[in-house]
Amino acid sequence: MPTIDRARRGTARPAPFAFGAILILAGVAQALDRTPVEQGRALAAQLCGHCHALHVTGSGMHPGAPSFRHLAARVELDGLHERLREGLIAGHRDMPQMKLTRDEARAIVAFIRSIQTP
Repeated sequence: MPTIDRARRGTARPAPFAFGAILILAGVAQALDRTPVEQGRALAAQLCGHCHALHVTGSGMHPGAPSFRHLAARVELDGLHERLREGLIAGHRDMPQMKLTRDEARAIVAFIRSIQTP
């Protein structure tokens, strides 16, 4: 029968996964504190920023990718969140097909609205 060292009981270190869980929960809490525009900015940077321009000035890395600040002239923003949820498909092979959750899609559209310029 295994013996238990009662002198060491209570001095065990937390499992490594506990530290990871704390970090994940902290990230979730931080994300929940952000406004939809801030959440959308972060998602757009992660998912779209490698090709599209995401700021009120500058250009994107991909010559054919429209700037987010001018999307309202090209796309009906009121219905864009539904297109993002259903799986946005572009007419060129460089644009990946993606499906977002309702909240992700709404956050990205909120961000896009926030940077529109004439």
